[in-house]
Amino acid sequence: STIFNNVAPGNYTITVQNAAGCSSAATPLTVNAQPLTPTAPATNATQPNCTVATGTITVTAPLGAGLTYSIDGITYTNTTGVFTGVAPGNYSVTVRNAAGCTSPATPLTINAQPATPAAPTATVTAQPTCAIATGTITVTAPLGAGLTYSIDGVTYTNTTGVFTGVAPGN
Repeated sequence: STIFNNVAPGNYTITVQNAAGCSSAATPLTVNAQPLTPTAPATNATQPNCTVATGTITVTAPLGAGLTYSIDGITYTNTTGVFTGVAPGNYSVTVRNAAGCTSPATPLTINAQPATPAAPTATVTAQPTCAIATGTITVTAPLGAGLTYSIDGVTYTNTTGVFTGVAPGN
C-alpha cells in the first residue's frame, strides 16, 4: 500500500523499492505534532434587568490572537469573546484556534428579563394635624416578599410599604 496510517509525529524518509530490490532516492517528510486544543472557556454573564431584556456573555479565558468564539458551536466569527444582545436561553460557549481545533463547551444560561412590578396603589392614611406635622403613606398593592418601596424613586429600603413621619409634599 502507498498509504501509511496513524503515523506518529516526527521526521521520516520515504523510499520505494521494486521487485528486483532496487531502492529509490529518499524523500524526507515531516509529520507535525497535533495542534493543541483550546481549554474550555471561562465566562461571565450579565443578566437581563428591568430595563434591558437581553444579556451579555463575556469570555474571560482563553484570550488571544487567532482565537474565535461561538455561543452556538457553529458560528465562529466573534474575535473579542464578548457577545451582546443575547436573548434569554441556554448557550454552549466554545473557542476555536487558528488550527481549527475547538474547545470543550462551557454551558451558560441567560435568564429571562425580570417582571416589572405593577404600579403601586397607596393612600395617605394619616394627614398632618394641628398636633402632628407629618403624615403616613401606606402602600396597599402590590404587597409581598421580595418587594421594597420608595417615596422618592431613589431609596428602596422600606419593606413594609408604610412610610411614617412623611413631611408635607408630593
